[in-house]
Amino acid sequence: MRVDRKTWDLIIVGAGPAGATAARHAARFGIETLVLERARFPRAKVCAGGVTAAALREIGLPFPPGLVEREGRRLRPRWGDFHLDLMTKDPYAVMVSRPRFDQHLLWAARQAGAEVREGVAVTGIALEGDRVVAVTSEKAHAARFVIGADGVRSRVARALRPDLGPAETGLCLAADLPTTPVQRRGLLEEGIEVRYGIPPRGYGWIFPKEGAVSVGVGAVRRGFRRPGIELVRFLNGSSLPPPGEAPGPEKGEKGWNLDLLRGRLRACLVPLGGLRRPVARDRVLLAGDAAGFADPFTGEGIRWACLSGRLAAEAVARGLRSGRPDRETTAYTEACRAEIDRDLAWARWLTRMFALAPPLASAFFFRRAELFEGLLDILRGRLTYRALVLSFPARLVRGRGSVPAGLPWGGRSG
Repeated sequence: MRVDRKTWDLIIVGAGPAGATAARHAARFGIETLVLERARFPRAKVCAGGVTAAALREIGLPFPPGLVEREGRRLRPRWGDFHLDLMTKDPYAVMVSRPRFDQHLLWAARQAGAEVREGVAVTGIALEGDRVVAVTSEKAHAARFVIGADGVRSRVARALRPDLGPAETGLCLAADLPTTPVQRRGLLEEGIEVRYGIPPRGYGWIFPKEGAVSVGVGAVRRGFRRPGIELVRFLNGSSLPPPGEAPGPEKGEKGWNLDLLRGRLRACLVPLGGLRRPVARDRVLLAGDAAGFADPFTGEGIRWACLSGRLAAEAVARGLRSGRPDRETTAYTEACRAEIDRDLAWARWLTRMFALAPPLASAFFFRRAELFEGLLDILRGRLTYRALVLSFPARLVRGRGSVPAGLPWGGRSG
């Protein structure tokens, strides 16, 4: 295949949050950066559209008016008969349209000086001496370094490891639904509903948007066989009535069904973070979902995508200066372990606790509202999973003989 004569400093495969963030930082470092993206922006993205406060701080960009559609100040979690309704002063997340949000991050990368080519699918990469060749359906492009930010089924990642299997990924089924004023009467306009246990080993969610809601269910991919049925089951127990029905006591008997969702359902895979996987070798680095960086408890990926994108760009900048790509790819791996993997491993432990003993774990959490407040502080970046989990023994001792009843209503996690 014909290889373009120009050798770039850096090629980034994928223009989502990880790739766009890596490109923005790399271009600011003066690195000649080419971004190759198979889609054309704005493009649809399966995502509830919640961007945590910690992710916003990592991104560090001003947003244009209207990009933030709602702020998350309230949380309604539920499991079985347990339910809470938490109100907070500081937002733990904002709700956005992912196509517009991703397009803004890519615009910022272009403004920084990165070249972006959309509609170009990378089919594989090859190492050739002191450069890496990214192969596309048209021609190949060469660079000193490549960052793979092309999602959970990354073509670039296949140069480092096998595809992630069913036990290493979550499956999400989601839909964006327009809402009427009647439907919105029971919704949290500044909050999120989450219900744990529907589906088993997963949860369902409702995120409010401007004139719409994002709804969905997600669970570990292995054993998750009927996502459509589980989504209908979740919606029929939520605060969102079907079109034409009233919320609350007046709610009709017909309920949600798959016909009401037809044409709007979209599925995606989410990597379950907290496992040690290869994230760099030679002149190739992985970021975001391609590296397996997503919170296994909440499903959050944007924060870790943007953090790993920045860390990858910094590693490339050092590698270009030093001429030691091997040293910098090792340093990138170590940075990802320290800043991402170690805490996501604690999140993975918490996820397994809920999966192995759902009644016990849920009772423990729902009888101590401060634990959910701790989860919100994790989303704000003020607390780590490690600190939260290590506080459990003391909370158990303090809670003996004093078990408050459940608080008002509830639903979803962000």
